[in-house]
Amino acid sequence: MQLRFGLRALTLAAFLYVVVSSPAQVTTFCCDQAAEDAYLAAVAAMATPMETAHESFESGLWLDLIPTPASFVTDQGLTWSRFDAALRVSTGGGNVIDGSYLMYAYEPSTGGHPVPDGYTMTANGFTLNGVGGWIRGNGVKIGIVVDGDPDRVDFTGEDATVFGWKFFGFIDEAGFGGIEMVTRDEVGDETTIFVSDDFTIAAPEGSFPVADEDLDGVGDAVDNCLVVSNPAQIDADGDQIGNLCDADFNQDCIVNSVDLGVFKVAFFSADPVTDLDSDGIVNAVDLGLLKTLFFLPPGPSALPDLCD
Repeated sequence: MQLRFGLRALTLAAFLYVVVSSPAQVTTFCCDQAAEDAYLAAVAAMATPMETAHESFESGLWLDLIPTPASFVTDQGLTWSRFDAALRVSTGGGNVIDGSYLMYAYEPSTGGHPVPDGYTMTANGFTLNGVGGWIRGNGVKIGIVVDGDPDRVDFTGEDATVFGWKFFGFIDEAGFGGIEMVTRDEVGDETTIFVSDDFTIAAPEGSFPVADEDLDGVGDAVDNCLVVSNPAQIDADGDQIGNLCDADFNQDCIVNSVDLGVFKVAFFSADPVTDLDSDGIVNAVDLGLLKTLFFLPPGPSALPDLCD
């Protein structure tokens, strides 16, 4: 999900959670909800208008990692990776910051975390200006390496040590291409592992690609069939839900035997409403589509419709 911020001033209270490193113009934020609020406010107040991508590891791309860990995931123009091991998503026993899942690096050969623990996040073809997210550990010291420089962002002492959940964020006015989130004091024992959740990444407006979950070339904000690819956006009955995900022919917000009856009457006709694949004929292909939609509401659609 992408959010746009208008300019607003930082409050005096927010400054209490900010440490400015000069002359590099890097500002760090730690370690609690007030620090996250200060980070978001600082992003909003930057001279260059910013937009943010929110990543809480809840999308289908991430949920694929529950059964099968992978070395990388690209989402919202950002690639998260651990090429010498893998990334995994889990419920974390319910101890999460946002949604239901968290993310961590995973070593398939051992079934645990790799040594050293950590992962990278890289922007694909654009510049970042801020990263903020929540880390959970049990004594691990966290380091953030920015474009290969381990000293550009500095969390030291107690700020760097994670017991439970802790927020880490920074803004770099010069911009950067990616980060490595890594343990600073890896010795191979259980205290040197961590998990991650609820990141907000900042970049100049227009940097992040338009969200398009079904990859049909129509942005999620205006897609009339959000989870089924339908580039033509055909909506024969004009209800703001695309034909390919709308077998609710009587408009009662559920696909059931009544709709099947309507479909039977139209079978082998050129009726545009029951022609779900819009190929000019209502036939067995459309019946197959209807079966997949049976007992479900139509859609979902990003456009306002009578079933909202």
